[in-house]
Amino acid sequence: QITTQDKQIDAAFARWLKYRPKSAYAYYRLADFHKDNHEDKQAIENAQKALEINPGFEAPARVLARVYYERKQWQKGVDLLTNLLKHTPGNYHTHGRLGLFYAELNQPQKAVEHLSIAIAQLVPESDPNKFYKSACNIERNNLSFYTIWWQTRGAEYAKMGQFEKGVSSLTDLLTILPDN
Repeated sequence: QITTQDKQIDAAFARWLKYRPKSAYAYYRLADFHKDNHEDKQAIENAQKALEINPGFEAPARVLARVYYERKQWQKGVDLLTNLLKHTPGNYHTHGRLGLFYAELNQPQKAVEHLSIAIAQLVPESDPNKFYKSACNIERNNLSFYTIWWQTRGAEYAKMGQFEKGVSSLTDLLTILPDN
């Protein structure tokens, strides 16, 4: 039944693209569909097509970045998201993922820079250097991102020799989320 539904979805996308072959949104949705089905090759192809049509479209870049991150292709991720930022100021997903890529490439300064932007964008009403209890009220997935970025940024401060800042940052986090 699932296979039949997937074939129907593929057919629907084929019809959509037949009449709108330059629809970046259709290619993005198709890329996301394939990524959800663990069909990374098709996800990559369709995300790249969407970005060829609209290089500033963040959604297909996020799909592609997820694939690169899972495959540990850190530099490809940096290249992808850096190019995206030439076309758009970026949102917290873009900066957060870029920060994680830089952390994996052992470039702590750039990691901290992008993680700080992501943290500030996700909870704009707070000081990006203070983990606030009110941050726990954001949507669950976003809280997960926020916490991961906060932890990674603390570790990157330590890599840069800013141990007090890293310890202070992680202490703030543990004060609010002691089970983390």
